[in-house]
Amino acid sequence: MKVMRPWLVAPGTIEYREQEIRLTPETVLVRHVCTAPSQGTAIHRYRGEEIGVAAFSRNESGGPFPYPWLQGFAYGVGRIEEAGANVRELEVGQLVYSQKLTAELSVLTPSDLIPLPEGLDPESATMLLQAEVGLKGARGADIILGDIVLVTGQGPIGSFAAQLCKLAGAYQVIVTDICDMRLEIARQMGADLTLNPRTDDVLGRIEEFTDGRGADVVVESSGSPQAFLQGCAAAAGGAKIVVIGWILDACQFNMSDAFTPKGLELVVCHSGQIGDWRIGRRRLQARGMRGDGRRRGMPPKLNAPLSEDYTYLMNLMVQDKLKAKELISHRFPLNELVQAWDEFIDKKPDEYVQVLFVS
Repeated sequence: MKVMRPWLVAPGTIEYREQEIRLTPETVLVRHVCTAPSQGTAIHRYRGEEIGVAAFSRNESGGPFPYPWLQGFAYGVGRIEEAGANVRELEVGQLVYSQKLTAELSVLTPSDLIPLPEGLDPESATMLLQAEVGLKGARGADIILGDIVLVTGQGPIGSFAAQLCKLAGAYQVIVTDICDMRLEIARQMGADLTLNPRTDDVLGRIEEFTDGRGADVVVESSGSPQAFLQGCAAAAGGAKIVVIGWILDACQFNMSDAFTPKGLELVVCHSGQIGDWRIGRRRLQARGMRGDGRRRGMPPKLNAPLSEDYTYLMNLMVQDKLKAKELISHRFPLNELVQAWDEFIDKKPDEYVQVLFVS
């Protein structure tokens, strides 16, 4: 059978291309239910903003994400419509999460799919990628019970980071964003103080709220150089700055002003970043533990695969400890994908939290 897949073929240009798909004994046919693009990264690529950044320059070596690009429209939930003869672990009718749902129908291998647990709303599950990045931020923060945490940016990733920091033991969570709608949702998610840098004296309010202490941890998820610098200024002495946003614009600061006097620590662990695992191993080793998380002398254990993190996040959603569906502000039919990107997602980034494409 033939399907039409949306490809980003050039900045601002999405083109549908026909592709033949065929079920094999080792694959399953999955029908699209709902998908939620990771809008921050996807918008950079939609606009071609990575082209001018040396580390991601497609003009030199093609870069890690050369055009045409498909993946940004794929994160979400589908329903198994047919299973190959050799597939045993999945059943027809089962809801599954995948990062490869790139058309109304997709032929995928079982390794591409994560079954949804009973009771998990499919729309919540569409945001597992965003939640996983937020989880990286909360883990990178290495929170001590009682810490005050500042999260800059309240898109889906920032919201998940704020919620997970609270679950990890943060005493109070402060969030900032330039969109009042996102701040209102953040209050509903349990944020203790919400600030808009366009209308609030952020540094003054944080100083007052923390009795002059500042934030023990700053999680930067906005991708804004200004938010990063403001977070550094709001940080307490010895604080940790955790960057999970993708800051593409130049971010210039004087190390002697921003970091050295306070003894700040910088950790970078955005999606796809492998350094956070090395950082984690160093911390464990400093605590007398092996790099795999066990005490020295104990049998080795591999790092938990990504699917285990997703299972953990899904269980938190089922238990209503991690809010996800509440972040969906707009829904579009899948067949209006191009129009939604051209007229809304790209043009009005401050008017939504999470966009969903539904079948």
